[in-house]
Amino acid sequence: MAKLRLQVEALCRQKEPVVEKKNSENDEVRKLKARVDELQKVASTSAMGTRPTGDMDELARLRKEQADTKVATEKRLASMEEVIFALQKQCEVAEANVEAWKNGALGPGNKRGSVAIGQTRASEARVRPRVTPVVTLCVTERVNPRIKAIVERHQQEVELLEEMRLREVNAQKESEEEVERLKESLARLETAKKRGGTNLKSKMDAAAGVSTRKDVGKGVVSLVVIVSQREAVLREERKKLRNLKKEDVVTICEKEGITYSKLETTKELIAQARADKAVEDSDPSQDLGKVNFVVDITDDGVGGGESDKSEGRDSTTS
Repeated sequence: MAKLRLQVEALCRQKEPVVEKKNSENDEVRKLKARVDELQKVASTSAMGTRPTGDMDELARLRKEQADTKVATEKRLASMEEVIFALQKQCEVAEANVEAWKNGALGPGNKRGSVAIGQTRASEARVRPRVTPVVTLCVTERVNPRIKAIVERHQQEVELLEEMRLREVNAQKESEEEVERLKESLARLETAKKRGGTNLKSKMDAAAGVSTRKDVGKGVVSLVVIVSQREAVLREERKKLRNLKKEDVVTICEKEGITYSKLETTKELIAQARADKAVEDSDPSQDLGKVNFVVDITDDGVGGGESDKSEGRDSTTS
């Protein structure tokens, strides 16, 4: 019995630390549960407090965007109103300019020309309707048909004046070119006369001989006669070559031994060559230009004048 009691007491002594330890563990578990509950409460409270704050921020942002959009829209409307006003002013200025130009063109002292401008119909109501600015994506450009017709007439008048001026310039240019060609022909003939070995000189001598054989002191063919004959032939050749095409001109160049460069230049070379050849091969007493000019020589060696054979006057008689 004593041993049994001792064993029971020993077991009791061994059990007490285990029970105390278990109780302490239970206390710690309760404390941890209590801490978890507190943390859950705090978390739920913080979630409920932060949610309204986020909604307020979102609402404030939306209001700010709305205000910015409104300001931008107002600025855009203001700029479009300014553009519309500027376009209206431009239309008014254009109409005023057209009216002023029309009054000047229809006036009695107009020096623009004889272009007739018809009376255009004008609307009886000159009151401009009130315009309400409307927001549009783009401003469409409208053309007034009355202004367009006046501008077209003015353009036709300008083109007519330019064409007349171009004709005058072309005529003046042709005259200057003709003068230059005459000068070149005279220079060539003068050079040939100075050299003394050309056919033109022999033709002049032959013409002088024929005239002197008929009557001494009468009719010597001068240098001006040769030039006039050559120019007459040159004009005829130019008329013949004027309407020829490139193929015909090339064929003529091959026949006459002329080098082809440009159409108009080659035509001029052909005409010059034919004129020189006609003067060289012709009879000095024959008039190539259909008018025979003969200079009468008086006893003192001064030319007395020129006579026209075509009118029936004989240049070889005294």
